[in-house]
Amino acid sequence: MSGAAPMLQGSVNWYNINTDKWYDYFSNVLWIPASNTIGNLFSVFAPDIVITYGSEVVSSEGLCELVFHEFSHASHYNKVGSGYWGNYINYIVSNNGYGNGLAKDADLCALGEIWGYHIGWQYARYKYGNLAKVSINATDNFTPQRKGFESIITYVNSNNIIVRFESWIPAGILLDLQDKTTDIVRVNNGEFLIDNASNYSNRLFFNALDSDIKSPQAFKIRLLQENSNLNQTEVNSLFQTYFY
Repeated sequence: MSGAAPMLQGSVNWYNINTDKWYDYFSNVLWIPASNTIGNLFSVFAPDIVITYGSEVVSSEGLCELVFHEFSHASHYNKVGSGYWGNYINYIVSNNGYGNGLAKDADLCALGEIWGYHIGWQYARYKYGNLAKVSINATDNFTPQRKGFESIITYVNSNNIIVRFESWIPAGILLDLQDKTTDIVRVNNGEFLIDNASNYSNRLFFNALDSDIKSPQAFKIRLLQENSNLNQTEVNSLFQTYFY
């Protein structure tokens, strides 16, 4: 099962379309037979959000998480506009997914995905609790990676629950900013940080996702500016631990 929020109804004219790259995107990332559909997708359907799956059994909790993930991207798009989104989607298209973070606009992708993963995981947990596709442990004990490393996802048991996540995309950072627990954020060199940042909310996160904010670093600065430097020392340390 896979999804995307290309927001093509409003953004298609912004994209510098490379036919080969878009073919790879639809066939490898979305698993859509691009040779049969790509013309119609752009000229007629122009989907904003795509959810696709193969012959496997899809769980309700997994679908819920994916849909909220993509809807969160739509909310982000509605705030930042088409030009911003075109650069974001072109990064994903050019790298057949998230890549390793070294290409142009990788920071833009990282920022969009931390919002998408946070909302997808959190709202699936609200509804399904421990049955959610990603366990609380996978985000609470997220292992940050430097750019240049491919993401690692580890699944377990018959429900295919994600229990371990390592990535250069700092997908656990919003939960660390939000929760009131004192967490240990582990990094791949064996060091760790005691996370004491807290009291941030989804509304405060969304408020900081402005059209001029194009990286996790810029997001951190705007978030602190808009919230009277709430937990400034702890927030700066947390972003440094996530390599941003």
